[in-house]
Amino acid sequence: LYGPTLSERAAKNDELFSQGQTAIVGTEAKGPDYEKAAEMYERSARNGSAEGAYALAALYRDLLVKDKDDGSGRAKTFFWMREAAIAGHVRAQYELAVFYYEGKGVEPNSEEALRWLESAAEGNHVLAQRFLGALYLNGVNADGKMAVKPDARKGAAWYLRAAMNDDGPSQAVMGSLYMTGKGIERDSIQAIKWNKLAAAKGQS
Repeated sequence: LYGPTLSERAAKNDELFSQGQTAIVGTEAKGPDYEKAAEMYERSARNGSAEGAYALAALYRDLLVKDKDDGSGRAKTFFWMREAAIAGHVRAQYELAVFYYEGKGVEPNSEEALRWLESAAEGNHVLAQRFLGALYLNGVNADGKMAVKPDARKGAAWYLRAAMNDDGPSQAVMGSLYMTGKGIERDSIQAIKWNKLAAAKGQS
């Protein structure tokens, strides 16, 4: 009368994903079996696994398996990366944002790029947090492809989250922001603290 329970589906996904990982490792005699891994990851992904979808996207992204219809693998990379992102996979959300930003496997779309960057940043992805910090602080990113209404407080808040996640470049920025009071209340003690942490990582 009823289909598999959530716990049963999760257990099945774990089993399929594990089989995919085993195929990636391979054996001394045979080595990695990427086609077998792709099969297991796809079965896992079609059963709702974000990890399976991301792992499958990574195989196509790295050209470890071939798409018979598209030698570049970009279409399937994008498809499965998007599936993983929708399912809440944070790394996939960041990579999907990059795809929209750079136009890989899809037409460039800065609005979609920003949407997925914010999802990844909320999920604690440090590079997404740093990117958003710079974007909102300056109103435009380094190469001018993406622009938003400048919001120094929002930029400082994202930089602070990245800095608290031990990101050296963001710690250096926080040292400067606390010293100047841009986007955050001026605080020389906090400025010294963040500059020291950044310096310890070779950032200044």
